[in-house]
Amino acid sequence: MKLHYLFLALSACCLTISCGNSSKNQQTEVTTQQVNPLEEAFKEIKILKDSCDKSILNKNWSVLDDQVRDFVQTEIIKNKIIQDKSNRYFDKLAALATDKLNHPIEVKYENNTYKYVILTIDGITPVSTAELIYIPESNQFSINFTENGRNVQSDGKVHYNTEGWEIQYPKDEFNEDIKSEPFLFYSLMGNSEVEALKLCITIVPKVNGMSFYTNEFYSSGYDIKQILVKDNNSGKVYSLNYDKLINNDAGIWFRDIGVVMYGTNFNDFVNLISSLSDYTISICNENNENVVIKNPENLCNIRDAVEKYLINNEY
Repeated sequence: MKLHYLFLALSACCLTISCGNSSKNQQTEVTTQQVNPLEEAFKEIKILKDSCDKSILNKNWSVLDDQVRDFVQTEIIKNKIIQDKSNRYFDKLAALATDKLNHPIEVKYENNTYKYVILTIDGITPVSTAELIYIPESNQFSINFTENGRNVQSDGKVHYNTEGWEIQYPKDEFNEDIKSEPFLFYSLMGNSEVEALKLCITIVPKVNGMSFYTNEFYSSGYDIKQILVKDNNSGKVYSLNYDKLINNDAGIWFRDIGVVMYGTNFNDFVNLISSLSDYTISICNENNENVVIKNPENLCNIRDAVEKYLINNEY
């Protein structure tokens, strides 16, 4: 009889242990099958966007479109962006997503990768875009975000490349800087034995203009005839417009020969130089002499320098 009770006790113990292990196994299995919240969010927005595209001619389209645009502001996406970047970064991204007029949205799933893409309509400038990328397999989340064509940093600020440009100030009668009248200065030295300025540019915001000159013609007194810019990729040649000539004595060896550009001509120059990746400038005088400069170092940073220092006043 005692053996019988002992057998029952052991059986109950084994059953308890077996049930416990079974419960743990089931719990592990359920946990394994749970979908990552980020993956779930991207799955849902893909389904919603597909529904929106199918309903484009129906009454519900506007409501669905609003929901697609609100994706960035859903709790899990918002928290992830702020955690990885910053509040300011999130605010800029959310504002871009809700701009219905200029920024259509695409949601893609290709090569096991989700992409939520905020586009800019063709022909709209400045160009601002964003791409939220999620790879479920590696649980990797990343963002590519540009504002006005420049990368937005984690702190929400735009990075400006101003290398080669510097802020300078005119001097007053006491030889002190006039801080209220900053101007941008760029210079490129030539390679000749007698050092000459191959190219010098001064941008003065007070008059919305710039001076563009060289003294590599040395003491030659001939005015500028034309300034040409060649796009070495397409072969297209641009002739720069200007408003007046520069022809100043710059010492015993040199004369500053160049032009002044205001307003539209100045803006056209900034836009052209900023848009080219491989180009050559030819400065020709009335004696058919010329100074040729291929890809002048850091001149392409002109737009960043103008925007950072002269428009945003970030000194």
